Formats: sequence, structure tokens, C-alpha cells
Amino acid sequence: MTAVLNDLETAPVSEQLRALLRVAAEVQAFARPVAEKAVAAARAEGAGTTRSTTRC
Repeated sequence: MTAVLNDLETAPVSEQLRALLRVAAEVQAFARPVAEKAVAAARAEGAGTTRSTTRC
């Protein structure tokens, strides 16, 4: 974990994981705050912060 945080490009991880971590970094970098209205709507449908037991 420390190696990934220090330098993803030289960390001892698979190329697949490295690619996925790059995607995650972009999502994090360009994410915007979620509107409270969207959070409230999800909570109204039973979503919470602990776990989801609903099947899609």
C-alpha cells in the first residue's frame, strides 16, 4: 500500500491494478460533490451508510 501511495508507476502491482488505480485517481480528481437532493432521494429509498441488501 505504501508503495502505491508513494509512486503508482513503480509500485509492485499488476498492470491491471495499476490501470484501475489510474482510473480511480481520475474519478477522484474530477469528481464533484453529490447534491444533497440526490442523497436524500437515495435515503428515502432505504439507502444508508452501513450496507445494502437490495437486489437489482
